[in-house]
Amino acid sequence: MRLNAIDCNTTTVFRIVNSDGDGLPGFFVDRYGHWAVSIECREKDEEFRLQVYRALMNAWDLKGVYEKGPARAGYHPDQPRDDDDRRRRAEPRD
Repeated sequence: MRLNAIDCNTTTVFRIVNSDGDGLPGFFVDRYGHWAVSIECREKDEEFRLQVYRALMNAWDLKGVYEKGPARAGYHPDQPRDDDDRRRRAEPRD
């Protein structure tokens, strides 16, 4: 896993999940500071995505994940999903 290979004190932007290379075809996650952007080229099961986001948020100390792609609205653990509002971003957690 990249967690041990990246020094977060010297870089804040990098790819966490790299599609086929990580066994997740069509699924990418990039980190920008304490936020992540998920890009999906293929539709994934929502529960699967939420489990991945929770695991990434815990492992990488992220505040939230913004989903980029068709019908995505963002993910925040304390905020209900609203797929009709595609512009909404996850709010920072305390």
